[in-house]
Order: sequence, then structure tokens, then C-alpha cells
Amino acid sequence: MNLQWLTIELTTKCDLRCDHCFALAALESKNSISLDQAKLIATEGILAGFKKLHLTGGEVTLWKDFFSLVDFAFRIGYQSLFFNTHGGHLTREFCSKVASYGDKISLTISLNGNSEIHDASRGEGSYDSAIQGIQNAQEFGLSVEIFAVVGKRLLPLLPEFAHSLFSRFPKLHRLTLIQLHRVEDDFYDVSEDLLTPQDFISMIRSAAMLALYGYPIYILDNSLSNVVAQEIGLPYLPYSPNIEGEGRFVVLVDEKITNSHSSRAEYGYFKSGIFQEILGSESYKERTRDDDSICPTCNFLNQCRRAGNPRPSLPYMDDSKELYCKRVLSLLQEEMSIERT
Repeated sequence: MNLQWLTIELTTKCDLRCDHCFALAALESKNSISLDQAKLIATEGILAGFKKLHLTGGEVTLWKDFFSLVDFAFRIGYQSLFFNTHGGHLTREFCSKVASYGDKISLTISLNGNSEIHDASRGEGSYDSAIQGIQNAQEFGLSVEIFAVVGKRLLPLLPEFAHSLFSRFPKLHRLTLIQLHRVEDDFYDVSEDLLTPQDFISMIRSAAMLALYGYPIYILDNSLSNVVAQEIGLPYLPYSPNIEGEGRFVVLVDEKITNSHSSRAEYGYFKSGIFQEILGSESYKERTRDDDSICPTCNFLNQCRRAGNPRPSLPYMDDSKELYCKRVLSLLQEEMSIERT
């Protein structure tokens, strides 16, 4: 099995209140794990065969033992590490420390569009702080990827946003687009900003055109994008795996183990030997292999299998009870039929 990375949610504490944050969902209070527990989880990851470690939150730069865990991870055998941040605490001192590890560490910085959209989502002044964080990270030669959550507000500005971003920071590794979606028991109601099936097609069309013109664009863990890009004749985006794909574990701050950070469907709680136990379980194989219950009855099965979309969209993509992927592909089929006539 190709083990991609182990994710540890170090903390749900953060000094921002992002309206799309799934780390806030279903939590009665913010919390953090201890350094000792993080070390135990990281060690179990090595024993299971993971070589890449992903640290996330909350805001991981606020977790006081961050560099102690990084040192430990490399000491026990992790080959690389990446972490997510909103960028507001990427001081020159912090970035200098990260740079001391060479190319073994990379990071993602969240930027939700221009200053107006970003601050509306994350809080006043957060855009300027993120931009300063990007500047500091680039000054010290860090590998930076921008995470942008795409909803209705950003969608029409996507080409302009990408162009201005890479014009200002040409050394960025890439711009990764994340479709805004709901999660179970989410803290804020983002229904009005969710992408409709038509919006999703527009996002993939814009992203594929940007990729065609040389911009490093990626769609995060959304294999439906592969199908849409193929069907519209713009197959220029890098392959995006399914969010429920194999080879990844997330240990949440309450020690539940899931496939993805936004999922609340757990395999159980962390304990010694749990990763090997999960990897060999039938429930894990069922959740990560090609769907054999819903997809075989769908008219779009062949297109999805050819493009590498192994499973139906998760039910929390929007507020509809109908499968999101099927509505997207039905609409696309209608549009293409009209174009041909």
C-alpha cells in the first residue's frame, strides 16, 4: 500500500474565526494535545510505514512544542514534513527556524482571495498578516503553497486572483483550490457561499485554463474535478485524488482517527498498534476502494472510472440530498448536448 502521509491535529486553538472552519465543528471547547502524546502518534506512524508527516490545527504555530515535535519526527525517521498555517505568525524568526531544516519542510498558507473576501471570511486585518507571512516565508526560501477556499464570492475573481498572486510571488510552489463545503455540526452556516453544480463546472473551467497558460494550479482531494476537466476538453489540471483515498490517516485533537480532516466518520481512537490494525481491516478497505454500491448504477460510471473518480461525492458538499457528482455531470451532459446542436 502506498502510504502518503500521517496527519496530526495538534490543536483546535486559533486566533481567527474563519466562517468555513471544520476544526470548530462539533467542539464544545478548543483544545490541544500534549507533546508526549504527539510523539506517541508520530512513532506509531513510523512503525506503520509512514514517511511523511502533516501537522495541522487550529493554528499550529501557536502550539508551543511545534519545533520539539519537528525535531523528534526527523530523528525517528520521517523524511519530510508539511504544516498548515494562516500565516499571521510567520515572523522572520519563525521562518528562519523552519529554513534551518532545508527542503525537508514545506508549508501551506491560507489566502481566501483579495483583502475584502479574505477579511470577510477570516477577520479584519488577517489578509495583511497573511501577505506578510508569505513575504517572510519567501524571503527565507521556504516552499510555500497557497490554500484558497473557493465559494461563490471568490469564483468570478479566480483568474484575477491567481494572476495577481503569482505576479506578486512568482516563487510560490502552487495555488491549491479547495471547494467550500459544509461538515457535520458546522459552526457557521455557509450555505449562501456554496458552489452549485454550475459553479463547480465554472471553477474547473477557470482552473484548467489557468493551468493551460502555465499557472501551477491544483484542486485539493476532489476527484470529480478530473472527470469535469476531461469532459470539457481541458485536461490540464494535475490529477486530484479522492478525499477518501487510501494511505492517509488523520488523528484529531480528541484522538479520533479519520480519513480526512473534515470527516467525522472515525475508525476509532488512537492506541498502540491502531494504524496497522486499521490498514488491515475490512472497514478501511471498504471506505477507500472503488465504490461498488452506488457508482455501478450510475450513468456516468465509465466517465468517472476513466478519469479516476472512484467514489460518489460525500453528502456534505451542499445542502441537497441528491448526489453532488451526479448533478454536476448531468448538467455538464446537458450543456454539451446543447453545444453539439
